[in-house]
This record gives sequence, structure tokens and C-alpha cells, in this order.
Amino acid sequence: MDSQITVKYGKNCKIDNEQHTIQKNGSMKDNNTGVCHDHFRIDKEQSMLSDCQKLLERNEPLDKPDKYGITLLHIAAAKAYSSVVHFLLQHYVNADQVDDTGATALHLSAKHEHGVIVKLLLDARANPTICDRFGRKPSEVCLSTSFIRALLVKAEVKFEEKRKRAEQSDDSLEEEHEEAIDSLSDDDNHDDDLQ
Repeated sequence: MDSQITVKYGKNCKIDNEQHTIQKNGSMKDNNTGVCHDHFRIDKEQSMLSDCQKLLERNEPLDKPDKYGITLLHIAAAKAYSSVVHFLLQHYVNADQVDDTGATALHLSAKHEHGVIVKLLLDARANPTICDRFGRKPSEVCLSTSFIRALLVKAEVKFEEKRKRAEQSDDSLEEEHEEAIDSLSDDDNHDDDLQ
């Protein structure tokens, strides 16, 4: 006989002889202290972290997308699993990988207003200028008044400045290379004249 568990949100339950209320977001509120405990989310985060560690031990790719292009990083970012995001980034998953809608993990964390995750991704050099299939950058999917949006807009400006500096240095390297080739061919012509 299969047992079923029914969760009634807003109802009291007893855990370790203490009264708790299960909130709609899955967290539990201690009725004596009024403190919310996010046991369910933490358990799921630890479970995902454990699964990622097992994949790594078996030399499985940590950034392999599913049929919709969704990766473990997308899931962890959307759910604000900071320990999982940190683990994945430490193991060099592609922070800019897009799903079928063109969304990156940065898009998802911005959309769900997960500031800690946004910061982790930006620190790992995630590209804040990538547009999804609807032409939106991560800064354009979060609330317009949020601190996260301001952080992302600032990151966009820095990213573009770095890109321009890199392009300029590439151009100057190319010019130096052309000058070196020209001087070599001039030397060759001069050597031909001497013979």
C-alpha cells in the first residue's frame, strides 16, 4: 500500500513536538518564535549539490544541456541554490550557455531577483550583454527599480569597455604584425639587391 503525504499550506503541524506552520513558499514557520525555516528548499539544494558531486566523480559533464538547452547552472540559478552555483562555477561550467529561449543563468537569476546568484555569476565573468530570443538582456528581465538591475547595467558598461579595449589592442597587434611583415619583405628585397 502506497503512503501519501498531504501538505496543507497555512496549517499547523508538529515536528519534534513543536508547532510549525507550513508557508506557501515551502518554508516552515516556528509558531513559538515566529522564525521561518526553509528546510524544504535547503534539503533540495543539498540534494542537488550531492548529485553534482556524484556527476563530477563519474567524470560526467556538469554543463550538459537537456533537450531544451537547460543546464544544471540554469536550474541552480533559477532556484537560488548558491552552493550549487558556486560549485558549478568552480568546476568551469559555461556561465554563458543559453537554453532554447536564449536565456542564460544570469537571465534567470535576474528574473527571479536572486541578487546573490547574479553577483556570483558576474564575479565568474558571465556576459551581461547576451540577449535572449526576445532581444532582452538580463538587466531587462528584472524589476526596473531593483538593485539587481542597477548592478547589471553597471556590469554591462564595464563589459563593453573591456570589449572595446580588447578590440583596440587586437587592432594594434594586427598593425604591428603587418609592419613586421612589411619590414621583413623590405629586408628580403634589400638582400636581393646585394646579390
